[in-house]
Amino acid sequence: MIFAISPKHTTEDFKNGWNLDDKIDVFIARVEGWQLGVANTLVEKNIPHRKFAILMIIINYFEMIAKYRDGYVEAIKDRRKGEGKSAHFFKEGLKDVFPDMSLPEDELVTAAMYENVRNGLYHAGGTRNNVLLSDEIPNTVGYNTITGAIA
Repeated sequence: MIFAISPKHTTEDFKNGWNLDDKIDVFIARVEGWQLGVANTLVEKNIPHRKFAILMIIINYFEMIAKYRDGYVEAIKDRRKGEGKSAHFFKEGLKDVFPDMSLPEDELVTAAMYENVRNGLYHAGGTRNNVLLSDEIPNTVGYNTITGAIA
């Protein structure tokens, strides 16, 4: 039986094994085709009520990309390497995507994103307090240090 392993690849494509370039190509195809591309389509088509769907699609990217960069995925057999480190990987992924978030005071932003956005979506099906989703705000992520609001 043939299975899709990305929007562009099936199990038939790698009968003789994978090399590093194959793994990278499949990873990119998965992220672009099954995650970021879908989120982008929601934006382009101006789908009503899309903001939480987009956030749910993209929020896992940060933790995932940090784990890949760290080699966690290759070392998946040793589960202890990543146990209890979701916050660490999520915050590192945020810093990879948003390099300006590397100052000590940015720990408030990354902690709020982890607790109020990532954990809210993963564990409660919606964000927690002080999260505003808007098409009207020009920056990607904003944080109010007085109120703790993320926008």
